[in-house]
Amino acid sequence: MPSSEPKFRVAICGAGIGGLALAVTIGKFSDIPVDLYEAKSTLIPEGAGISIRRRTIEILKVLGMHWDLIKICTPKPNMTNGPHFRLSDNSDGGHDWFHQVYPHGGPTSMHRTDMVDVLVKHLSPSTRVHLNKRLKAYTQTGPSEVTMHFTDGTEATTNVLIGADGIRSPVRRAMYENAAQYDPPPFDVSRMEEYCEPSWTGSMIYRSLIPMSKVLERYPDHPAAKDMMFMCGKNKHILSFPVNQGEMLNIVAYATDPANKGKHFEGRWNRDITPEEFTEVFSDFEPMARALTECGENPSQWALFVTNELPFSSLESVALIGDASHAMTTHLGAGAGQAIEDAWILGRILASKHVNMSNVPRALRIHQAICLPAAQRVVRESAKNGLMYDFRSEEQCHAPRSKESLDRWRMDIGKRMAEFIGANGTAANWYDAELQLRDAIVMNESESDADRLLQKVAAMSLTTSDVTSVSVPVNVPCNCYSCAVMLSSS
Repeated sequence: MPSSEPKFRVAICGAGIGGLALAVTIGKFSDIPVDLYEAKSTLIPEGAGISIRRRTIEILKVLGMHWDLIKICTPKPNMTNGPHFRLSDNSDGGHDWFHQVYPHGGPTSMHRTDMVDVLVKHLSPSTRVHLNKRLKAYTQTGPSEVTMHFTDGTEATTNVLIGADGIRSPVRRAMYENAAQYDPPPFDVSRMEEYCEPSWTGSMIYRSLIPMSKVLERYPDHPAAKDMMFMCGKNKHILSFPVNQGEMLNIVAYATDPANKGKHFEGRWNRDITPEEFTEVFSDFEPMARALTECGENPSQWALFVTNELPFSSLESVALIGDASHAMTTHLGAGAGQAIEDAWILGRILASKHVNMSNVPRALRIHQAICLPAAQRVVRESAKNGLMYDFRSEEQCHAPRSKESLDRWRMDIGKRMAEFIGANGTAANWYDAELQLRDAIVMNESESDADRLLQKVAAMSLTTSDVTSVSVPVNVPCNCYSCAVMLSSS
């Protein structure tokens, strides 16, 4: 039974997919009051289509969103669909490379706005949304109090602050600036800007959302109308997938200059461009690919940035999730899903009856130990896939596209996609981990021993075919792994 008085208050900066998912999770499993601060005047997000994988769908089902997902997903969850790959950098015509199939269900796509609408629908009454609240910085004003300073000159206090505020996260910067004041600091202060500022990948993304009827009118048998497609070429590729129940086609095209990786990017990160500019970038691609660029409506150009690998994502009673912690390239379609996984695990930790104000910092360190290394592995593997789509890996730069080479690269891409996209939550492995943690409670191990055990459990998750846990067997009472560790130190 929930207590009459909440054990602490939580503030979430950023009402994107990760921030909303965290608020939903906390609200489903506790009565903790949540204040959700959004910098914009609306919850309507930027961007168009997103993909989520099987393991993410499992989380959303547990949160009670299954039937809402059915209405917005293209294709329906659990279908064995997978992307088609083509070699497209030949203006006279390309050819099929391979088709990736997921026997147990592949990724499903939707419009980002539809996903946000579903999450908002499931917010609990204990969550209050504040618009036009852009964080400037925060200060830890006491062991159990954080003061948030907003750009409009106002302030607010909370007990726990979560930065879900994106790749240019003010929470992340304030966290590292505060950590730099420690004696000694918990990180190399000379790398402060590397951790606080995003890094340009050297890639430009071209986005467009096209009515499917327009594509089929121009190219009646275009395979993009049915399945996700990758049209690959040297330093460039085009990704397309249906959204809005197949009524629209989402286009995300990439052009990369490897020499620009890590350089300072001049100007705005995104801008509107003309259809002619879009088409010109891919003028050397096959007609099937050019048909999509020529159909583009209101195209835009985005510089692709990532968060550099962080040494930590929590400090005292403040933590980071999603892009604020590990913004990644889009080459595994894992960004939104990883934010939801962060939110799910953190929400369950904070909602646990074993977590209180005195051990919140420890709870946040547990979230970091479980989620940060796993997400950073996804970041690295996503980058590897991007290199291979564009024939920029070390081997591809020096080897001809022979049948043997193409088969080897196909296997490499396929293995990585199957591992990170087609797999479900490793419930059995994490149930074993939970039992180990319960054993630690019975044995009354010290906090340092429990910490070492936690690191062992986190390492276990990284050696399986998946990255982190998201599901619990239906016949197992939900006393999750993190709750057990909390109890061991209480």
